[in-house]
Amino acid sequence: LQARLKEALERFGAWKVSLQRTRLPVIAVHFRAGDKFLGINSGFSGDLNPLIKDLMSKGQSAVEEMFKCATLLEQRLGLNNATFLFISDRAQSRKEAVAWNPKRVYTTSASPYHAGLSSLKGEDEGPYTSVWIDMLLASLADAIVVSPSTFRGTKSSGFSLVSSE
Repeated sequence: LQARLKEALERFGAWKVSLQRTRLPVIAVHFRAGDKFLGINSGFSGDLNPLIKDLMSKGQSAVEEMFKCATLLEQRLGLNNATFLFISDRAQSRKEAVAWNPKRVYTTSASPYHAGLSSLKGEDEGPYTSVWIDMLLASLADAIVVSPSTFRGTKSSGFSLVSSE
């Protein structure tokens, strides 16, 4: 984990240097799309984020809505020209986020993975390590924006709760 985290920090640092963003604040944006986008049908209410379901029915983008919240937080906290670290369990959302503003949005190369519902084959700890790295990177941010949980009765996902502590 330590070597992979060091590698991830170096990649993020190199990206910031390449865009002259080294001294700018960072806002982590964690978007929980739901188990459906991980190819998991758990049978729980968490299979699809209600935010996505509602926005999709209106032809709107949940990623754009997350960035509306993130830029509002940026303004309110005075974190001018912040870098956005976008983390999601949906690969397509990560692509949409970078497309929103490639010079301000960074996302890791980690494959989306649900630690509680996915099964590992053999001794491969790679997916778990990727989740931990995303969580640790988010915890280094100056602020974090999280989507609502996909489970009724909870406000945030476990990932968001841990990384925001």
